[in-house]
Amino acid sequence: EEETESGSEILAEKRVLDVRFVMGLCAAVLLVEILLIWISVKDLVINEDAWWNWLYALLAIVAVAGAILVKVAVGKATNKRREFDGMLRLLMPALFLFVYNATPSAGGEMYTYTYRLFYSDSPCRFQYLQLTSSATSVVGYLLYGAMCNRRRIRSVFLVTTLVGALAGLVWVPLSNVSLNASCVPLGSGSDARDGHTPCIDKYAYAVLATIIAGLFGTFASAPSTVLATESSPKDQKTIAYAVFLSVIDSGASASGWITAPIVRRLDIDYMTDSWGGVSTLIWISTLSQVGVLLLLPLVRNFQGGAQ
Repeated sequence: EEETESGSEILAEKRVLDVRFVMGLCAAVLLVEILLIWISVKDLVINEDAWWNWLYALLAIVAVAGAILVKVAVGKATNKRREFDGMLRLLMPALFLFVYNATPSAGGEMYTYTYRLFYSDSPCRFQYLQLTSSATSVVGYLLYGAMCNRRRIRSVFLVTTLVGALAGLVWVPLSNVSLNASCVPLGSGSDARDGHTPCIDKYAYAVLATIIAGLFGTFASAPSTVLATESSPKDQKTIAYAVFLSVIDSGASASGWITAPIVRRLDIDYMTDSWGGVSTLIWISTLSQVGVLLLLPLVRNFQGGAQ
């Protein structure tokens, strides 16, 4: 009977800790979002000195609030080891999901470039590409379910990230053609410069690249939601899942902030039709995404989560 009561107390304490950790993680996400929003309104603030002062104040608030959240989360538990393990069970997946989605992305620039590339030929062509991407993404999710179901999550992240990164590279040849080009050369070096290399119609190549990227690019995004689902405590699964999705969205927001100075550095500008750096941005995005795999040890290697 005493063992039963002790087990019940441990379970009750674990539930309380799960609630604290989930709510603390939620508050941390909100603080980060507030900080990003304030950064985004810099150009709207007339007094730049006041903007910087408020930024420093927000950073201080985030730091103090973070310390308070940790103190509240770990301050009342009787079993410190179990408490620490419970915190890691939520914080490590959250950290990985944030960084995984915060890598530089070439999606926005390639989207705009593709629009400019085909708009003069026919405005509908770009819409056809978007419909093709949506259709192949559905097929990609079905393949993910068939191939990755009940696989260990670390292996899934490793394989799908590599496949998705390689699939994204199919846009490099298209990004290297000029807006007035009629086809995409399939070679390089002297043959390409002399015009002797085989060439594919640029729209046909775009359709092919859209199918490949839509089909296999899905593999790189699907594991994030699986990890969010499996990392959520059973007693707080709904709210924890929502918090993890917020972490994913926060990472995507951070990705935009990280990508912006890279785009400026590469002199990519749709106003002046300067697109020479798009292929470099694609490579940066690909290598960054692959580099995040070094953080895979932070992910608990559960099995059966891709159901």
